Amino acid sequence: MKKTAYILLIISTLFLITCKKAPELVVKNVNFISEDVEVLTNSATVTIKYSYLSKLDYVNAYLSQSNYFGSSSIVPAEVSDSTIVINFTNLQAGVTYYYKYDYSNGLNEASSDVKTFSMGGSTGDPVVNTKPVEQLTMTTVKVGGTASAGPNYQLSSFNFGFCWSTTPNPTISDSYLVIDKTSQDFEKILVTGLQPGTTYYLRAYIDNVTVYYGNVVSFTTCSEWGGGTPSEGYINHLFSTSDTTKVWFSKGNLQYQASTNTYRFAENQLDLLREENNAVSPTNSGWIDVFPFGTSGWYAGTNIDNYPYDIDGVSNNSYSDYVDNFDGDYQYADWGIYNPIANGGNVKNQWYCLTKNEFGYITGSRTTTSGMRFVFATIGDICGRIIFPDEWNASTYSFNYINGGHVSNGHLANQYYDNEIPLSDWTNIIEPNGAVFLPVKYTGDDSNTTNLFYWGNYPGSHVPGFTVGIYNGMVLPAPPRSLRCSVRLVHHVE
Repeated sequence: MKKTAYILLIISTLFLITCKKAPELVVKNVNFISEDVEVLTNSATVTIKYSYLSKLDYVNAYLSQSNYFGSSSIVPAEVSDSTIVINFTNLQAGVTYYYKYDYSNGLNEASSDVKTFSMGGSTGDPVVNTKPVEQLTMTTVKVGGTASAGPNYQLSSFNFGFCWSTTPNPTISDSYLVIDKTSQDFEKILVTGLQPGTTYYLRAYIDNVTVYYGNVVSFTTCSEWGGGTPSEGYINHLFSTSDTTKVWFSKGNLQYQASTNTYRFAENQLDLLREENNAVSPTNSGWIDVFPFGTSGWYAGTNIDNYPYDIDGVSNNSYSDYVDNFDGDYQYADWGIYNPIANGGNVKNQWYCLTKNEFGYITGSRTTTSGMRFVFATIGDICGRIIFPDEWNASTYSFNYINGGHVSNGHLANQYYDNEIPLSDWTNIIEPNGAVFLPVKYTGDDSNTTNLFYWGNYPGSHVPGFTVGIYNGMVLPAPPRSLRCSVRLVHHVE
């Protein structure tokens, strides 16, 4: 009997071991912002900027002189809340190295693409470095690189350029661009003619009979604008923006964390940050939900970064010559087009600000099943505007002053109290039937919490967007670009 018990115990143990599920190779919502390789005499440092809901648990790198990593050693990386640093040491001159890294959130793990960098030769052979790409759009990207060499080489006699392909390790036999540059630093070069939603591999090079390549960087162009159904983050009810177009609203106002350069939607429509908006700096680890106009981080040619924390740099004078609205190339000044939204699918080019005409149609001339387009209301202690979806049923809830505010003695009264709604009614009845709520803004720098100011797009105009007015379906001329307003994004319905 004892032998039988031992055998059963061994079999059970083996079964538990063999049936243990391997880690899933998925770590969701990690956004890799940039990756830079600095090559020194016998070492190289890889610096990766990323954003995630929290700090990654660990990152392990692998280095090899070929595309095979079977016998390579593990190089643990230094991981902070927004940066990964990998130090490769004891490297050989004149060798091209291949590297990759695994990363984990403590539950699941995933692997990067295989990338390369080249060490200079012992006689001072040229070393080329490809910089992280910038300003990604659907069809273009800005790239840069550096080159250095020993006294046996005259860099002025070399051609400088970039080559790229949809497969790793591109060469000048693939697509390439020769640039008119003979200094040791060539940057902010615009590569055009790319395909939307495509992953490319690119590297800088110099050549004069012999071609010297830099490290490979990969990037994915933005997908076709707003295509498909969003995977998450939207209210699943339709709102017509014209006779032929409809949108989904995001599930809450836009929020931003500067320390990780992360955007997300508020989890609830009633979420409204208040004093938190006072903490504005590039290192702020808290969240804000009001923004100066067009501060998506897209470089519009100004001397400022145009990030949400740049509240002093955005003014009528500094911005007016570059971004009046979100048309053409300037569409990337729109937060939802230029940035992935962490809980909104985490993909660029999917969300956008309503145009003036679209918002005017939603609140002013849209035909709905019930004839109801919007009301002003106070939900709990939060003032704002409720917008009803196209298929809203009038019997769902009883409202006052539908499609307009309360006028008293020829003046608009305090319309937010036209409908005082208990929080339980909003949560259990109104919101589940698809209603959108736009809460009033609170910037933290004023005491007026009844301003319904939301940035939008005013195409074809020299007005910097528009703001939502509090009157009957009206939109108002835009305030100064430096005013911090709320942002509520929508997604186009195919």
